[in-house]
Amino acid sequence: MNGTARSLCFSPDSRYLVGSGGDADVYMWDLRASQDASAIVRKFANEGGLPTCALATDGTHLACASEAGVVNLYDLGLGGFPGPPTTITSQPKPWKALLNLTTPVETLTFSHDGSMLAMASRWAKNAARVVHVKSGTVFSNWPTSKSPLNYVFRYGSVNLFSHFLEVIVLAFMPWIACSFVRPQV
Repeated sequence: MNGTARSLCFSPDSRYLVGSGGDADVYMWDLRASQDASAIVRKFANEGGLPTCALATDGTHLACASEAGVVNLYDLGLGGFPGPPTTITSQPKPWKALLNLTTPVETLTFSHDGSMLAMASRWAKNAARVVHVKSGTVFSNWPTSKSPLNYVFRYGSVNLFSHFLEVIVLAFMPWIACSFVRPQV
């Protein structure tokens, strides 16, 4: 990595580590590669060229957030990260750029099944959004004017019961708020 590391995340199977930072390049390392083989599976510049603040992956998609509030969604293909060494220098294009936040996005979290992405910025009040990943749609029905979000510092996702209902836990100082979310697609 040539710049400062600002964000790291593991793939769901813990085989890959994705990192990015001040140079706006995204690095993917294979943690199970032999010591003789190159551990870097892929390196590419995050579209837009701005330093990356947060990363998240569900093994199929990669979300990269920038200081400008843009979240790029990359499709890594079925089965997880690409592995052949010939893909190291290829420059993927994001299939969706989310422009719904205007301050640095520092929190990204995929739901347990990868169908939803939560994104937030702690630099603006109520700067949190939920995205339906398959369609790339940002839900307009949350947060509402009655959602007590304030400044969001962290997101977490917990599967409740085995229904589509999830609890999105929003942690901010000095309170923790739980909002039950069932967005309408």
